[in-house]
Amino acid sequence: MRRLLRWVFLVGPCRLYVLGEAGGGVLPIAVIAVMAAFAALSGGVGALVALVAGGSVGDAFFNWGLGGLLVLLGWLVYSLLLYVVLWIAGRSPMVVAGLDDGVSHARHAAGVGDPGWRRRGQDPLMPLSLAGFFLLMVGFLLVGSTVTAVQERKYGGEKVVVAGEVLRYDDGPGGFGKRHLVTRYPVGDELITGEVLADDLDLDRDVPRPGQQVEVEYLVADPHRVRPAGAAKRAADDVAQDRLVSGICGGLAVLCGGAWLIGWWRRRV
Repeated sequence: MRRLLRWVFLVGPCRLYVLGEAGGGVLPIAVIAVMAAFAALSGGVGALVALVAGGSVGDAFFNWGLGGLLVLLGWLVYSLLLYVVLWIAGRSPMVVAGLDDGVSHARHAAGVGDPGWRRRGQDPLMPLSLAGFFLLMVGFLLVGSTVTAVQERKYGGEKVVVAGEVLRYDDGPGGFGKRHLVTRYPVGDELITGEVLADDLDLDRDVPRPGQQVEVEYLVADPHRVRPAGAAKRAADDVAQDRLVSGICGGLAVLCGGAWLIGWWRRRV
């Protein structure tokens, strides 16, 4: 039992890391395939148990399959946390997995080659590239939020929410553009036809079919400027969320850069 637990919680995750290093981009595809197979296998076991017990086979297959998938996801999250601990400790997963006796790492410690893993007391705890990654995320999020905020300016002003009727779809030239819903909606005593972007619809609902109704909001100053109801609020929430996440990434970039700088200074003195 002890050897089994050691393999599940220590050796197995380390061997998975080694396979990822050797296989490159193949590992994510393999992990997805294994997750699907594991969920199907656990669902099949549950269906067999339900068949013997006289229960619902379909419900048992779904519940057991979902449970197996969650167990595997939990193990993958644990593996990521283990890699963090090993990185801090300066122990290579190859050594922990028993695939390296440590002799090659001793040679690397002497300055020959690159071990590919942090050497405690010699390599920085936080690589400078991690700070660069967080800075890149800050730039990406700020650009995205700024573009959204600029686009929202043309929808600023008092709005009215009404029920419109979907007339047809418009997918752009050749059907390769973004899907628009051609909608007819009342403005006072007049019916106006306009287009709303399907991407602005609430993601919790299906895209309405022609003949169905959809709530739209238009500007009082320009009734032809129309969008699905709530689009302005969702856009504002997206901007606020992107800026919050960019602030968090900026703080992490400062922490990682500070940790790298402290380690660099200690190695120099």
